[in-house]
Amino acid sequence: MKILRFAADSEVKYGVLKGHFIQEIEGEPFRQVKLIDKHYKRNEIELLAPCNPSKIVALGLNYHSHAKELNSPLPDAPLLFLKPSTAVIGPEDNIVYPDSSARVDYEGELAVVVKKPVWRVSVEDALDYVLGYTCFNDVTARDLQIRDGQWTRAKSFDTFAALGPWIETLLMWPILWILKKFIRNQLFVAMGSALVWAIFHSLAAPTWGLVIWWPFFIFSVCFLEREKKSKWKVQGFHMKILEA
Repeated sequence: MKILRFAADSEVKYGVLKGHFIQEIEGEPFRQVKLIDKHYKRNEIELLAPCNPSKIVALGLNYHSHAKELNSPLPDAPLLFLKPSTAVIGPEDNIVYPDSSARVDYEGELAVVVKKPVWRVSVEDALDYVLGYTCFNDVTARDLQIRDGQWTRAKSFDTFAALGPWIETLLMWPILWILKKFIRNQLFVAMGSALVWAIFHSLAAPTWGLVIWWPFFIFSVCFLEREKKSKWKVQGFHMKILEA
C-alpha cells in the first residue's frame, strides 16, 4: 500500500495511491487505514511530504562507503543525530541553498515511519511500531559540517529534509530492500545488506533515551554515493524503494 499526504479542497488529507487515482483516507493512517468513497486525479492535488514528523532522529555513518569516504571509523554503536521538523519539505519542493555554504550535498536515504509511540523497544519488537518506509534526501552543507565539528547547523537549514513521495507499507523484509536513485538518468544503487546497523537496531537504539512519538521517522539507515559538481544537482534526483 502506498500512502500519500496531499492538499486538496483547501485541506490536508491522506490517501492511498491506486493506479492513476488517489483514494482518500478518513483522518490519519497511523491508527488505522479506513478508505472513503472519494477519489482524486494526480493533477487535482498538491503532493506533500507523506508525514509531518514530530522529530527526526538520524543515524550517521551507517553505510560502509560513507564512513570510508569521510575517512571515519565505523561506530561501535548507532551514532545518533537530529534534524528539525522545520527542515521537512515535499518531494516536489525546491531545496534552497544557504548563503553561508559553498558545498551542499544530497544523500539518498531510506526513511522509517513510525505509527505509534515507542519507548524502550527491543530489537525483536521494533518492526511492530513501523507504518512503512519512504525516500529521504538528507541534504547537508558539507563544508559547514567539517568547519563546525558537529552536525546541527549543516543539516538543519530550512528545506534540508526532502521526503516522499509516499509511504510504502509492503516492504516486508527491510534487510532485502534496494534503494535506487536516478540523477539525470544515471542510476545509483544501495542495498540493505550493506548497512552497518540494520533497521531493527536503528529503530530500537534511540528509544532507550528518547520517547518516540508518531509520526516520527528515523532515517540514515542507507547512504547513496553522490556527485559533487554543479549546485543545481541537489534538486535533480528521485528515488525508488524496491524489494530484492
